[in-house]
Amino acid sequence: MHRPTTLSYPPSPTKSKSTFSSSSRPRRRSLTSSGGPSINLSFDSLPSAIKTRNFKSLAVYLNLIVLLLLSFFAYTFVIKGTSAGELKRVEARRETRLDWVRNQRSLGTEADELLLGNGLLGVHLKELEEGLKKDWIKRGEEWKGTVYSARLTEFQRKRYAHLQQGGRNGGKKWLLTSVLLNVANITPDIFTSLLLLIDFLGPSSIGLSIIEGPSNDGTDSLFETVLSPLLVAMGVNPLDLHLNTRRPSAGFAKGNRIELLAKLREEALVPLRRKSEGGKGKGYEASVFFNDVWFSGGMILEMIHQHVTQGADMTCAWDLLWGNDYFYDTWVARDIHTGDLFHPMSSTWSPSTNLFPTSPLTLERYQANLPFQAASCWNGISILSASPILSQPNPIHFRRSSLSQNPPECSAAEVSLFCKDLWRKQNGRAKILVVPGVKVAYERHVAEGARDLVLMEQGAGGPSSADDEEVEGGGGGGGGWFSGWWWGGKKGKAGGEWEEVGGTGVRVGRARWGKRGEKVEWVGPPSKIRCHPWPEINGTGGVNIWAETRWVDTLNG
Repeated sequence: MHRPTTLSYPPSPTKSKSTFSSSSRPRRRSLTSSGGPSINLSFDSLPSAIKTRNFKSLAVYLNLIVLLLLSFFAYTFVIKGTSAGELKRVEARRETRLDWVRNQRSLGTEADELLLGNGLLGVHLKELEEGLKKDWIKRGEEWKGTVYSARLTEFQRKRYAHLQQGGRNGGKKWLLTSVLLNVANITPDIFTSLLLLIDFLGPSSIGLSIIEGPSNDGTDSLFETVLSPLLVAMGVNPLDLHLNTRRPSAGFAKGNRIELLAKLREEALVPLRRKSEGGKGKGYEASVFFNDVWFSGGMILEMIHQHVTQGADMTCAWDLLWGNDYFYDTWVARDIHTGDLFHPMSSTWSPSTNLFPTSPLTLERYQANLPFQAASCWNGISILSASPILSQPNPIHFRRSSLSQNPPECSAAEVSLFCKDLWRKQNGRAKILVVPGVKVAYERHVAEGARDLVLMEQGAGGPSSADDEEVEGGGGGGGGWFSGWWWGGKKGKAGGEWEEVGGTGVRVGRARWGKRGEKVEWVGPPSKIRCHPWPEINGTGGVNIWAETRWVDTLNG
């Protein structure tokens, strides 16, 4: 069994046995101390030293000149020459790889194509692909590559430019955070997304905190030996990499699932809390907390863009289970207007074809592919602003429900209770956002289907040059996972325009908000929220969270 290991860069310095204290160091002998003649090293005295044949002074001058000459030659031919030689070797390796790509273009891999268009990112992507392929071959599995593209379109680059260093929202630092187990099959997309984010936002803008284990598919090794060296090579500060791998089992079979998950999530947030509480270096703006889902770097950028421009405290994606019509996080997500589920649920997982049946305003924005406010969410990826989490008094923590509260607190998920505490912390003015166009998936074939739907949507129209201008609080339009107000088409029930994409039943359109529709108008929480309590038992077997329903006070129930 592997011992739990924590990668920390650089390793903590240890004191050498030969280290002298200041009091035990031998004192230098002064040239003017008693027992020897005083020697004046002023160059003005050099002629007189020659005339008077003061050989001791001449010897000192000659030694000094020799040392200066040796230092000059050492710098010129050793240090500077080595640096120049290393740069030449790096450039030669890059050119060799570029030549190889040009000659092997028939292979057609995206990393090769990116290498031609963006040398630095392309080189790292190629190294990533080669490292992952070796692991796949060793495990005897078929290499399928990534689901999502490592490219950003010109529209995306313009849309997210304000997040880059020098942009009006640039210079912020984001902690990519996760608790993972047996996710080797997802690592190509996770790693590629991280490389893209570092390349676009800058290496000083990204940190990573991973809690992993005990995996039996090589996930730990991929993070340790493939990803970590690449991130350092791209310029990420090693002190911003927190890989806590090869962990023992958390004990879900015998413990309270909600309590154990809360502890794991809290552990993943330790770097954010330390950085923001006086630790060295710049503190984090927020944690980008992701589940074991397929996603792309462009999706993360869209979520960060919405989080910043909307001024949100928490921003969630939209996660899919078995297909595009199976919204996953139903137990956690609650509507802002009614406090109800996003769609009705029975004792079994049902398709989410009847979304927001009691909330027409939320449904309208969802159908228009526009961000909307929620009472609570998680949805596969959540961005959590550091400020409300850390500020005193009562910083927010992931937790299980209170067993002593009277009346009893709803035994909700640790992420649901996080949202509840956020409403309390913000005095009923929490800003919790859902970006429905960022569709993440727990299965590869579902992710591929969502990706293909995005491509179909982009092919159906896409943004015109006039739509590229950025609007207050939301930015311009875009294809795929961006807001859909630019779409033309038939008149919809909302009184705006919508277009059904490829016979899928998915509609995107202007709705009634017009061009500035991305901006969310924040409201207070619903008075009551629907509770499906987790049974107060240990283990996960035989749990039916839909067995009991009650309505509780949003802030106190």
